[in-house]
Amino acid sequence: MMKNMVLTGAAIACAMILASQGAALAAGNGYAYEDDNIRLTDYKSLTYSAQPAEVTQEEIEAEMQEILYEYAETEQITEGEAQEGDTANIDYEGKLDGEPFDGGTAEGYDLVLGSGSFIPGFEDGVIGMKVGETKDITLTFPEEYHSEDLAGKEVVFTVTLNYLAGEEIVPELTDEWVKENLDADSIEEYEKTLRADLEEEANANFEQEKQGQILQKLVEQSEVVEIDPAVIEENVQAAVDYYTSYAQMWGMEYSDFVKAMGYDEESILAEFTLTAETIQKQSILLSKIAELENIEVTDEDFEGYLEEMADSYGMENVDELKSEIEEAYAEEEDPFETFRQQFLQEQVVQVLMDNAVYAEEEALDETEELEPVTEEEAADTTEEAAAVQSTLEEETEAESVTQKTTEPATEAESVTQSTTEPATEAESVTLSTTEPVKEAKTKTVTESESEETTRQ
Repeated sequence: MMKNMVLTGAAIACAMILASQGAALAAGNGYAYEDDNIRLTDYKSLTYSAQPAEVTQEEIEAEMQEILYEYAETEQITEGEAQEGDTANIDYEGKLDGEPFDGGTAEGYDLVLGSGSFIPGFEDGVIGMKVGETKDITLTFPEEYHSEDLAGKEVVFTVTLNYLAGEEIVPELTDEWVKENLDADSIEEYEKTLRADLEEEANANFEQEKQGQILQKLVEQSEVVEIDPAVIEENVQAAVDYYTSYAQMWGMEYSDFVKAMGYDEESILAEFTLTAETIQKQSILLSKIAELENIEVTDEDFEGYLEEMADSYGMENVDELKSEIEEAYAEEEDPFETFRQQFLQEQVVQVLMDNAVYAEEEALDETEELEPVTEEEAADTTEEAAAVQSTLEEETEAESVTQKTTEPATEAESVTQSTTEPATEAESVTLSTTEPVKEAKTKTVTESESEETTRQ
């Protein structure tokens, strides 16, 4: 199989939104190249409608407000009793048979009383405590608790209520505050820096959107007669495996996880398949363009490409990146081949970008198609979002109550965010055979995070 056509589950998940409704030939379209398997459109005149966004003063001011809130401090209430709904800052130590057990001790922990994030009875024991008070709370872990060492066992938590959280105190924006906390001497100076950063971000988003539209046009206006079904099957299974493991991170079944995303198993499988087909066609077309344009990857250029990657990941040198690649792709005959193909296709995409034509009429058509959202539609959308949130909360309630003795009940919110992230990322994915380096780096980060969770 051609390595440049092999998708990982993460890549196919991120690319779902880019899956077109099918590669259809435009009426009367002239082809730049034809053979028995490929009809390649005039790739040097592909159109796009994306436009760079203008950064407004309102956006800068809103960003400044977000920064101020990041520096906000919580008022510490040092008298009174803890009540349901309060955020209590506590120290606690759990003991089984007089000995501390793993995961049962923390200091300065903010617990929302009534959230149900700790095992049953813990938060009830904190409610009514006075600030500064220390008490023992005797509890029994649920029989179905995930740790066999603790399931059904009686333990004693020694809890100290340090303070109750009050209002957030947001600092006042002044030149003095900016000078003390930000890398600038005045509000005006920092706003200039902020504007430059936002403009850079807006331009990057524009380039991504433009690239995505160009690649979509390439696939839609060209034709690939035959694609490898074995590669499609392999990539679809990789996507299923990816989402299955993602669901397990939240203690959910795969079917419940995709349901929370608004799919069922059949419909998401269809999305995976369509995306895999689209990306394989895209890969075949880009490879042909590379051949027609005599674009090749030299050893020197490829070394520079890897060095840039290593730098973007904050690695000390390129050898560190190479070691990760060799480990992650150890089963491949050439662990670096996927990366060479990625680099090659990025160069091809740049050729398409340089020759693309802005289509003002397309931009106008898209603007005209955007209809104002009515209050009823907005309400329906809100209700749907609330329904998804409710479903996720129900699925994770037992998990958050029985598995977490050190974390507040934000798991359902995190699941909601995580399940929507692949779709959000998909909007920015424009070139993907694997996004291989990102996958290799993600593997290392995930392993590290897993170890940290175990220590908790």
